[in-house]
Amino acid sequence: MGNRKKPELVRAIVYANAFTANGKQNGIDLFDYVNVGYGLGLRYLLNEKARTYIGLDYGWGQYGTTGFYIRLNENF
Repeated sequence: MGNRKKPELVRAIVYANAFTANGKQNGIDLFDYVNVGYGLGLRYLLNEKARTYIGLDYGWGQYGTTGFYIRLNENF
């Protein structure tokens, strides 16, 4: 196998996101309101061959919202 680099088992991430939606029934056009969020997370490599990760994230959003998320694999 030679000098194959050993994969990192644990990774830390920082993320940010933004989203918008419209509601024609309520007179809300796309981009009238843009909600933003951000967070921190950890990724643990479960299976190198399948590139399977389990993730633990904690995020903050507007209006005092927060959330803890557990995920399998990546969304992006």
